[in-house]
Amino acid sequence: MDYTVNSDLYNLKDLSNEIIPIVTKYQKNPRLVEIAYHFKGKSNGYITLSFYQRNYKDTKKAYLITVEIDIYNKKITEILKTTGEDVNDKRLSNDELIKPLEKDLASMLNNYSDKNSTLEINNFGIWIYNYVPNVANRHISFD
Repeated sequence: MDYTVNSDLYNLKDLSNEIIPIVTKYQKNPRLVEIAYHFKGKSNGYITLSFYQRNYKDTKKAYLITVEIDIYNKKITEILKTTGEDVNDKRLSNDELIKPLEKDLASMLNNYSDKNSTLEINNFGIWIYNYVPNVANRHISFD
């Protein structure tokens, strides 16, 4: 897909509002559950938006759609949809991402943009990982 994102990549609400209509081409009423920023120095990195629905009764209705955006040229580099049993991922929340969209995280994200780290944002908070070691060394709760 040849698409350049127009919104500020660090404004979660604007970013999700722009990407959701694109994802609806792949899934009716998609549920955004996580946004992850993967920073790899000043000139490299990408964002992953995860849309997910767990289904306990009919696994054929479960889906995971990931949208990958290059941070530096703002282009969508990949949209991947998976359905069925393989999608029921215990790591992903089944709750739609709501709390983080109301937060202003731009300055925090900008502070990490030149570091080798990953920030995973979901309703439970922000997990910050450094690439070495690949263990969450910080958690910030939204509660």
